[in-house]
Amino acid sequence: MTRPTLILGSEPRIVIPIARSLSERDVKVTVATYGENAKKTRSRALHQFVVLPEPGDQPVKFCSTLKELICKEQFDFLVPCGDSALVAISHDYEQLTRLLKVSCPPPRILQRVLDKRQTLEIAEACGVSIPKTFWVSSIEEIEFIKNQITFPVVCKPSSKQRENAFKVRYFRSCEELKNAFTSGDTLGKPVMLQQYCEGDGVGIETLIHEGEPIALFQHRRIRELPSTGGVSVLAISERLNPDLVRSALVLLRALEWEGVAMVEFKYNRSDRTAVLMEVNGRFWGSLGVSMQAGLNFPLYAWQLAHHEQPQVPSQYRSGLRVRWMKGELQRLHEMLFQSRREASSRESRSRELADFVLDLRPSTKDMLWSLSDPLPAFLEASDAILKLASDDIKRLLRRILPPRLMHHVRVSRKLGGGEAWLYLKLQASRSLGIRKDKLSRIPSGVSSVLFICHGNIIRSPLAAALLKEQLSNLNRNGIHVSSAGLHAKPGKSADLRAIIAARERGISLEDHRAQSLNIGLVRQADMIFVMDQVNEAQLLMLYPEARSKLFLLSIEGSNGKQTSAEITDPYAGDLSDVRQCCETIHSRISDLVSLLIRSNSSRKLQKGGEG
Repeated sequence: MTRPTLILGSEPRIVIPIARSLSERDVKVTVATYGENAKKTRSRALHQFVVLPEPGDQPVKFCSTLKELICKEQFDFLVPCGDSALVAISHDYEQLTRLLKVSCPPPRILQRVLDKRQTLEIAEACGVSIPKTFWVSSIEEIEFIKNQITFPVVCKPSSKQRENAFKVRYFRSCEELKNAFTSGDTLGKPVMLQQYCEGDGVGIETLIHEGEPIALFQHRRIRELPSTGGVSVLAISERLNPDLVRSALVLLRALEWEGVAMVEFKYNRSDRTAVLMEVNGRFWGSLGVSMQAGLNFPLYAWQLAHHEQPQVPSQYRSGLRVRWMKGELQRLHEMLFQSRREASSRESRSRELADFVLDLRPSTKDMLWSLSDPLPAFLEASDAILKLASDDIKRLLRRILPPRLMHHVRVSRKLGGGEAWLYLKLQASRSLGIRKDKLSRIPSGVSSVLFICHGNIIRSPLAAALLKEQLSNLNRNGIHVSSAGLHAKPGKSADLRAIIAARERGISLEDHRAQSLNIGLVRQADMIFVMDQVNEAQLLMLYPEARSKLFLLSIEGSNGKQTSAEITDPYAGDLSDVRQCCETIHSRISDLVSLLIRSNSSRKLQKGGEG
């Protein structure tokens, strides 16, 4: 009986062709992916879909869950699809290979492909041309090499061993590059900078067994996403270029590679020169091109793993155009609706639209479409359309709606559930003037004040310490002051930055220990102060009875103008952000002290008059 196969990955244009290939051989296929936002892959070729723990966050749990799944379902073949999948299984490769056959080489060889520096060094050593390359991780390093760089440059993550926010980016000047390092950009560090090379993106795909190619295929990229260069969204199958094949095989043998791989080159047809771009040590995104052209790489890999001899055709169909519809839609959207500043000419946009329509003709195949299994292609295309439409609506709303309203919408989406509705209800009450944040309703005779924030390690302990200090300086020690956190870890010390900021103001948080908010603290307090409106919604969700004594730490100043209603959490910032937070809290505590003293004095006078 044929045992099932496990595919590790979630990219439909890769996993679906593999699953279809093996299911035609009566092999049951399970797709496993990971992460909270994992999207279910659907196809008639799939037996089941499984979500595993995130390997980056929980590597031990991921490996143990994966092995439990393998033993339970009796898989005998594991196919990692994607660099993150290669990294994940490399951590437990030896134990996994005791349970089943793994469709990739051992970690010491994987490392040579996942680390781009090693790949390029080996390529250069065996005579394969590479672009002029620099490795940088700081402004200082960019400054040091700026006279050696010719712009534009291509910027890529330096390694495939971690999740990266981008695949490839282009920079036209040194200033543009430096700005990306300093502007909070999602560039990531360190990065690889390469000289821009003219030419077409050409991929040589192969399956290596004992150092020899079992199958070879070549495709050329026609359109990419983003349009400046990236992943292939329209490709064409080509006859093998002997020089490119020779370079690819020389490199893969130097890497000691076994299994499937795609070696990507930039090929300049005018002078017939090629430079190496990268090596993908797993099934590639344009797998559908080679399969529709007649080479069934997934089946050949499965056959070799099961000691069968693949029957590989001596030729495949060249000149076949194959599109990735989701990528095509995203690229068309980018070209038609990108910002004015970056917009292409009207002629190029018209040409892009015309090319898109022309490639809907039957002669252009689709990487996912199958008449017998239409759901994967339909779902992916419809998801892309809905996502693009949603993004456009959001951009439009950001342009026409007040920024403050958009902020409230974003916050409510993060909260979710009842907290979100309560948060929006409170903001609506404020907008209508029903709920006011200034202390016009301060009770008289306050004897207990409680400050609340998220974790009780920065804002609320600072507020409590500052209030205690100011009351003590005025010999007003009859008010009990405390602090707590909605999501506190009991016993945790104050944040070191808060300790420093407090020390600079002459107060100490050295002995502070976080405590969680509870009903006892709520009932004991005469006044409860929260730092922001999220704290407010979350507290009222837990303890609605606190509404009458709950306030934002926003006090009407001596000029009669109300200060900003929120004190944002500086946890993700640096020491200067915590210092600024401390300064803001100090100012508001000074106003609060005046109001408390005035309120308590009024109560004493009232009692004296009654006597």
